[in-house]
Amino acid sequence: MPVFAYTCLKGQEDKRRVRGSIVAEDETHAKKLLRESGLIPISLNQDSFEKIPKLQIGWLTAFCRQLGTLLRAGFPLDRALVVLAASSSDQSMTSVLGSVDEGVRNGLSLSDSFLKAFGQGQSRASRTASGAIRGQERSVARQGLVNEFSAMIEAGEESGDLAVVLLRYSELLERRNEFRRRVKGALMYPLIVSGIATAVVLFLFVYVLPTITKLFEGTKAPLPIPTQILFFLADVTGFIFWPVLIIGTLVLIFGRKYFASEKFRANLERWTLSLPGIGPTLELAAVARWARTFSSLLVNGVEILKALDLAGRSAQSYRLGEAIKKARPRVAEGLPLGRALEETGAFPPIAIEAVTVGENSGALAELLEDMSIGWESEVESSAERFSDLIEPLVLVVMGIIVGGIVLAILLPIFELNSGLK
Repeated sequence: MPVFAYTCLKGQEDKRRVRGSIVAEDETHAKKLLRESGLIPISLNQDSFEKIPKLQIGWLTAFCRQLGTLLRAGFPLDRALVVLAASSSDQSMTSVLGSVDEGVRNGLSLSDSFLKAFGQGQSRASRTASGAIRGQERSVARQGLVNEFSAMIEAGEESGDLAVVLLRYSELLERRNEFRRRVKGALMYPLIVSGIATAVVLFLFVYVLPTITKLFEGTKAPLPIPTQILFFLADVTGFIFWPVLIIGTLVLIFGRKYFASEKFRANLERWTLSLPGIGPTLELAAVARWARTFSSLLVNGVEILKALDLAGRSAQSYRLGEAIKKARPRVAEGLPLGRALEETGAFPPIAIEAVTVGENSGALAELLEDMSIGWESEVESSAERFSDLIEPLVLVVMGIIVGGIVLAILLPIFELNSGLK
């Protein structure tokens, strides 16, 4: 269903204006819902999903920690939301918190209010009646973190320990963000070094060598073979550089739809995981993210099937996500989770063994959390080893290329000096 941005008066006597967004079938339905909430619509415009702010993990981490602390200190929920909205430096998220607060004051649960604020659903009763959140596939795909957060809140509301759940979830997000930062940091440096090395070589071939070539055009003496090869490569590179650059730019512009498709994502992930050295590390990183999130969802009281769905998205792996989709109905039929995951062929044996042992011992969440810590440590170590291996290798290759260029340029100069003597 579409999302409508509204501006309303709070009541006949209360002339204060409130702004927010609401999910409705059409404009008439949106006005009806607003009036039923006690608001008087002034303006109503259909919004697009792209205008709804994307939930950032850093903001959500701070919000969960602050809201959990306020609730634990005895603040009423609506008052805590007002305080956090007033202290937020992000105007878009301030508007979201205003919408969430409005929903809570109108009788919605906190989880439903967040879903509505991000244009991702109806009330819990409507979801139960319809069996699904309809018409929101595009938004759900973009903001799976909202669904994960909403499930955590819903579990906390049902258990009565919302403050505890929020603080636990903030810890999960902090660990997840720190893990991502460390792995990216370990892999980013060799990529930057490789990029700079490639740019330097291209600059030499496209701009420097053509100038040097002209210096030897007037000489009648035959050039050494290495120099001839170097000048030939420079000519070829200079000839194809601009056409390749233009074609590549056009492909990026007109192929955006394909690059955003699941097919491209699946093919890219399949190719990445096949890379020697780094492929297995990235695969284990996805499993560690899945295990960490799945165990946290279970600890906080989220039902296992819903936890499977949400953890599958948090793994940021198309392969694992598809495997979870296949395993979910098998688990719903009563098959043990370990067996269901084994049938997909996407999880490593150690993960299958951990799930099986955890199920049999009744400590699945605790065991997966312990295993995820070990896997994350292994991933970080592997990423650092890969970085330590690639960095000197890139420098050596770069030195050989630059040294070869310099030698090929100096050879005819040496031969010319020998001839003069």
